[in-house]
Amino acid sequence: MNSSTDTNATSRVAPPTTEDSPAPPAPPAPTSGKGQGPSSASSASSPSTSSAPSSASSSGVADGPPAPPSTCPRPLYASGRVVASLDSDGTLRRVVRSNHILRSPPAIAFDASVIATAESLGCRHIVCDVSGDSYAVTMRAFRHAAVPLNRGHGEQLAMPLHAWTVTSADAYTMPLQGFGSDDAE
Repeated sequence: MNSSTDTNATSRVAPPTTEDSPAPPAPPAPTSGKGQGPSSASSASSPSTSSAPSSASSSGVADGPPAPPSTCPRPLYASGRVVASLDSDGTLRRVVRSNHILRSPPAIAFDASVIATAESLGCRHIVCDVSGDSYAVTMRAFRHAAVPLNRGHGEQLAMPLHAWTVTSADAYTMPLQGFGSDDAE
């Protein structure tokens, strides 16, 4: 297998020196390279052909974007949309609009597949931001108290509001009473 890999590597490298330079470097995959060859060949007439193939191959078109660093939040999807993110410290984060909080029972619901994925990736805490307030719970407590439901949006797990630890946005504001007054002798 190494010889076939080497052959592919040399075929990608060798054609630029023998044929049109841009055609082989642009195709990391042989099928996409043949499709891009003619368009690259038209640019081969310019003297900067050696820089064009290297920029095309380094752009990662066929390979995809580079992997994000491990400190970046990992997006979690439900129905093809990003609905939450998982931080590197194992915290599942989600912004919840107040009109998305269930009324009966009063709860915050998650798609069951999102919870399963987050748990398999090592999630230990869940934090939801609701209108500036922070609702937090451990994954263990969520699994213990969450209620399964399906109201036409797929299987969900709803965590009752009374089970969350709520930190109000006002708690982050430092009181300024007595600042600069004569009270602090």
